[in-house]
Amino acid sequence: MHEPKSEELANRPAGTPAGTRPRRLAAPDLPASAGGGDPREPAEVPGETPEELPPGAPSELPPDLPPEMPPCQALAGGLTVLLVEDDSLIRQSTADMLDELGHRVLEARRAAEALEALETQAVDLLMTDVGLPDGSGVELARRGRLVRPALLVVFATGHSRIEGLAEAGLADSSLLLEKPFEEEALGACLRRAAAGVRGG
Repeated sequence: MHEPKSEELANRPAGTPAGTRPRRLAAPDLPASAGGGDPREPAEVPGETPEELPPGAPSELPPDLPPEMPPCQALAGGLTVLLVEDDSLIRQSTADMLDELGHRVLEARRAAEALEALETQAVDLLMTDVGLPDGSGVELARRGRLVRPALLVVFATGHSRIEGLAEAGLADSSLLLEKPFEEEALGACLRRAAAGVRGG
C-alpha cells in the first residue's frame, strides 16, 4: 500500500507550478470522540452535527447545485473525487494516492457527510466503501445519482462481490476496486470510470 503522508496539503490554484499539491477538503465533520482523535482528521465545526441518512430518497433535487463537468474533460485536469471511508488510515492513504494522481479530493467518514457534500460540491466521482457507520455505500451511490445523474461511482471494498447493485440501478454503471490496491490500480480504475467503461 502507498504510505500515508504526514504533512497537510495546500491549495494549488490554476497556473501554480507542478509540485505544489491541492488541498484535500473535508465534508462536514462529526464531533470528535472522547479522548481526542487523529490530528490529521478534519477539524470539528462548532454547532454542526451531521444527521444520519433519513429513510427514503430525496423527492426533488437541491437548488443551485454547482455545474457538473463532463467526465473526459474533468479527467484531463483532474477529477474531483469524493472519498468516503470510515477507516482513517485507509482514507489517508487513498487520499494521498488520489492526490499523487492529480485529482482533487473531498473526504467524508459517513454517508450523511458524503450526501451533504454531493449536494453542495461539484463532484465528478464518488469513491466509497460499501459498509459505512451510518448506512450502505450502495444506497449512498443510488441517492448520489439522484442528485447528480452523471456521477461516476467506484466501490472500494474488500469484497469481490457487492449485493444490491442491480436493485439500485448500479450493476452496469459502477466499478469495483478491491482492497488492498496500489496507486497504479487506482489510476487505471479512475481512467476506466471516466472513459465510461463500466462494470467488472
